[in-house]
Amino acid sequence: MLNRIIKTFMGVSLVACVALAQDKPAAPQKQAKDQVEFGLMTDLNKETDPSKKIPILDQWTEKYPDTSFKQERNYYYMDTYSKIVSKGLQANASADAVDAALKAAQTLIDKADTFFSAENKLPNVTDDQWAQAKKQVLTQAHGALVTIATNKKDFPTAEAEYKKLIAMDEGNALMYSSLAGVIMSEKNVARYPDAIYLYARAVSLAGPGAIKDEATKKALSDYLTRIYTNYHGGGDGLDDVKAKAVTAPFPSSDFHIKSVTEISMEANSSAEAFAKSFPEIMVWRGLKDQLTAAGGDDYFKNMKDAEIAGLKGKVVSQNGQKELLISMDYATPETEKKPELTMKFETALKGQVEPGTLLTFAAVPDSYTKDPFMVVVTAEKAKVDGLGDAAGAPDKPAPKKKAPATKKKT
Repeated sequence: MLNRIIKTFMGVSLVACVALAQDKPAAPQKQAKDQVEFGLMTDLNKETDPSKKIPILDQWTEKYPDTSFKQERNYYYMDTYSKIVSKGLQANASADAVDAALKAAQTLIDKADTFFSAENKLPNVTDDQWAQAKKQVLTQAHGALVTIATNKKDFPTAEAEYKKLIAMDEGNALMYSSLAGVIMSEKNVARYPDAIYLYARAVSLAGPGAIKDEATKKALSDYLTRIYTNYHGGGDGLDDVKAKAVTAPFPSSDFHIKSVTEISMEANSSAEAFAKSFPEIMVWRGLKDQLTAAGGDDYFKNMKDAEIAGLKGKVVSQNGQKELLISMDYATPETEKKPELTMKFETALKGQVEPGTLLTFAAVPDSYTKDPFMVVVTAEKAKVDGLGDAAGAPDKPAPKKKAPATKKKT
């Protein structure tokens, strides 16, 4: 990276500076102060190991703080640290090389303001070019710290460095994807929503930093859908996350995605509360499950013609004077309008039973259908609580038939 900088911005290379010092032209030009400085510059130019260049540069700085070659020496510091960083990031780098790269990268970050001060700006370089060069150097340095931390599985450090990189270029979509990958590597399920947000931002960003390769974008989008579905239990809400992700680089403190576990716990909690409030509906749902299952017909044979007590339902409508349509799962406004039981009476009702009337009753099942689900029962008005005036006078029990008289044997 810094090689590109010198090719673009450097007005006079150090090698040329040494030559000028040797020629000592008549015109006033940059020159080594004495043979000692000239020797240090020559040694620096000859040395090929970047790690061994730093002591020479330090010695030069200590002995000649006000050298005519301040700008060139400043560049050489940056170039040397950059090469140490690159060496430590190679696949076969030794532990010492990695440690040296870590220190060099941190030095580039810590001294960036000094390295890129107005005083050290190279000849023929604009302020914008100098600022861009600084950004390139910091990008390399923070990127090195990310790589080293990730290789060491030091994910918190890698995450912190990625955030610094993103702060320098908030429109870089791939940077968000990389940071999300680091968070996923922590294998902390509680952090998955953060990673999902970052992946969503990566695939949703437009502009110069957007992902241009369609195959890469599709693969990343498919992965986002997969991890979101696995975490949340379905794809609902993902579009909302994508829309929110393009508004800010990082999720807000109140950003939350419900996990499958949370949803399940809420459902269980809600089910327990429901069962306590509507035990009769839970009994009915259990009965319905049995009747609509594969062996429903056999199950109904066992309950047919046997009185079932403790039933409860709301009237949906009245059909004539001997029949009521009843909602047995009346917990919601929708279900209380859907009848699942037909109550028949042997004797006529004496009036209308208003829709919504809650009845508690015992009845005898006569028949049922699975689709649409309906159970037909016969009930005695005396065993239906809630009919009010519509019940009329109690039904008279049917008269008992007298047993036929038997002749006496003679």
